[in-house]
Amino acid sequence: IHFYKRVPSPVAGCVVGKMPYVVSEAEVDHSGQTDSLGSKSDNSGKTTITNWTRPKLDVACVIDLHKSQHHPEREKAYDDVKLACGGIPDSVVHHIQFEKLDFGETNVLDKFYNADVAIIDLSVQVQQSALFYHLGVRESFGMRQNILLYHDVDKEATLALKLSCANYSFVSYHLANDTLVITEPANVICDNMRISLVAKLNHLLKDLEVQSKVHLKEKFLADLRKCREQNTGPELQLALRNMKRRLDDPNVLSGDVVLNMLISFREIQDYDEMVQLVEDLQTIPNRKQYTKNAAIIFHYAFALNRRKKEGDREKAYQVITKALTKKENEVPDIICLCGRICKDKFVESDYTDKEILQQAINWYRKGFEVQPNEYAGVNLATLLVVSGQDIQTSSELQRICMVLNNLIGKKGALSALEDYWDVATFFEISVLAEDYSKAIQASECMFKLKPPDWYLKSTIGNITLIKRFRKEGIKIQPEEEIFNFWLEYFDNATKEEVGEEIKFPILIWEPTKVFMPSYVTVNNGAEIKSLTIKNECLKCIKNNSLCGQLHQWELTSSMIKSVSTYKRDDRCIFLYVRPSDDFQIYFPNSNWSQRFIELVLVLTQGEEGMITDLDNDLSAGPIEFEYDYDEAGKKVV
Repeated sequence: IHFYKRVPSPVAGCVVGKMPYVVSEAEVDHSGQTDSLGSKSDNSGKTTITNWTRPKLDVACVIDLHKSQHHPEREKAYDDVKLACGGIPDSVVHHIQFEKLDFGETNVLDKFYNADVAIIDLSVQVQQSALFYHLGVRESFGMRQNILLYHDVDKEATLALKLSCANYSFVSYHLANDTLVITEPANVICDNMRISLVAKLNHLLKDLEVQSKVHLKEKFLADLRKCREQNTGPELQLALRNMKRRLDDPNVLSGDVVLNMLISFREIQDYDEMVQLVEDLQTIPNRKQYTKNAAIIFHYAFALNRRKKEGDREKAYQVITKALTKKENEVPDIICLCGRICKDKFVESDYTDKEILQQAINWYRKGFEVQPNEYAGVNLATLLVVSGQDIQTSSELQRICMVLNNLIGKKGALSALEDYWDVATFFEISVLAEDYSKAIQASECMFKLKPPDWYLKSTIGNITLIKRFRKEGIKIQPEEEIFNFWLEYFDNATKEEVGEEIKFPILIWEPTKVFMPSYVTVNNGAEIKSLTIKNECLKCIKNNSLCGQLHQWELTSSMIKSVSTYKRDDRCIFLYVRPSDDFQIYFPNSNWSQRFIELVLVLTQGEEGMITDLDNDLSAGPIEFEYDYDEAGKKVV
């Protein structure tokens, strides 16, 4: 994206009396332009700016200039609209014929519904009903910047109409001494004391211009939220890059818009776009102020550190430490990012650079001192363990864990937490304290939140450090075995490539409404091809014996009826087997579930009665259901 500096328009700072750019019906371009005005976008996703800048204010004026009755007054009213708009820099007036609007011509409707401001003359009574309908439709799109005009020839009729339009900017007018002046039907005021229609419109339009700019920004942010909600994966990345093109509009570009854009790219780990957006802003003299915002500095350095191109990490450290030379930027997020960069450098040194490890500890300790918070605390505790401290003997580690437990406890029960980082903090505290029972509970909560890959990578990175440097006991606790399953599950969730694996950690949603940690193995290379599912039952591991429940299934290819995906969660598949069993299985991510489906299709190739596409298979007729029956012989549903 290439930002531009608005070139002052010839009408900038004009006074009432100068004319705005007026577009008649004959001049409207109906080519179906979809890019934001002022830009032409190519297929590469880059945006170049042409010499035609987007008008600050599009005004749609619906006024009848054909009917003979009181035609001169309406003609003069339209002239006054144009004169009033002349006082607004870069305004464009579009005259819209009532007949074309009422007929529903697509381009006319589009122009009316999407104009920044609509000025509607209600003087022709037979048109009022249709005009109010189109006004309502326009408002349903959130376009509430509207002005209603009415030629006052009957005070009672004018008063009645004004009362019915109490929620609108209603302006009635009549001709006095060759000038249109506004009227007040409820009062008697001499014409020489009245305000001219031009002056009234100019005042209203200046107020609406500000509202219109706010609307453009609000609409962009609403579209951005909808974009994140309705798209995932590559589709979301493409949609966000298309949204970024709209930042060429000065009425959209602002600090909070830039921040929301950066956060959106961060969630899909598009660090290139984050870096490029900030560096583009740095080249625009009148937009540089946005790059001095603490939150934007943080996200810029964050993206550089995560992008990992040559020189990125050093540049990120320079940017973030420079920001900390200002007292107002000494906030935990920025301080802790310094710690994160140093921690990454320590890992890159193959865990040998003790000096950089100590720097990371110092930064996280400072962040925790400035404001005790979960992120600083859990990373400080992790690195203290890496440096050789033990929670049983270190008073600092014990104090940190106590503060963190208190912070998490204040947010409610573990099962009620909806923020991933709160749950992950509880998870990491439990691991530090070697309380694997609580770590298992937190693991299930983390799974249900379905976090982005980079969230899990950060958490798993910390746990890997703890396990690497902490002295492990000789005997593994039963809960620790289940904890190790979850580590493998989450580690697989961060992988984009699944390779040639045939054994997967999975979660099975049991009829008892619990998730059972399990492994599935697809034996396509065996003499008798089969599929094995084995539960990791904590009760069996604790007692070192079977608990009496069935925990292992050996399924041959002939026993498998079908496999299908679950539309609500791309990690989930349904496996249907004979005679009447089925499994609802959750894989670490969609890549693993797709790999499993491919292996099952190979396993069942050539098997009679195997349905490969359950959603579209119509050859077998309607689906038949099997039911259990109660003592009265009624179906149990």
